[in-house]
Amino acid sequence: MIQIFGTKKCNDTKKAERFFKERGIKFQFIDMKEKGMRSTALFAALITAIILSGCAVRKNEVTVIGGADGPTAIYLSSKAGKEESVQSVKKEYKSDFATYYEMDDGTWMYDGRNYKYHLEISGRLSNAAKDSTFIYLSNIEDISFDRAVLASGLSSNLNDYFKPEEAVFVGWKVDK
Repeated sequence: MIQIFGTKKCNDTKKAERFFKERGIKFQFIDMKEKGMRSTALFAALITAIILSGCAVRKNEVTVIGGADGPTAIYLSSKAGKEESVQSVKKEYKSDFATYYEMDDGTWMYDGRNYKYHLEISGRLSNAAKDSTFIYLSNIEDISFDRAVLASGLSSNLNDYFKPEEAVFVGWKVDK
């Protein structure tokens, strides 16, 4: 679950809450004035904030054009408003983490970026009873299970994460 650390009167905290509410994403608000925070929790929150801050940096604005059966095209335009490209959508995928697209040309798209590969990386976490599968869109042909686990948000080391142009974590599932 996402945790928002802030105060009730902070505008940035209100923006974050509104962002997640609009997208139907569950979150927990922790009032710093009321609860305070241990140093380990503060460290984890800061690392998460640093990682997520990169999510807001976009070179392109993305417009998804939909029909009765789902999206049919994606228009990419620069922030200056100049149209750059139109790509046809083959299929839309929704996970608990992201909505991403398989394009007609065989590439994959998430957040205005194209990726060559759709990787489902399976393995067993330590002490787990069942295998887990981490789903990435990637321009890297092969990602190890250990790296997939760390880059999915389970590491506090920023060096374990991919750059957005390399790969993006879009989903996770546990084998039944």
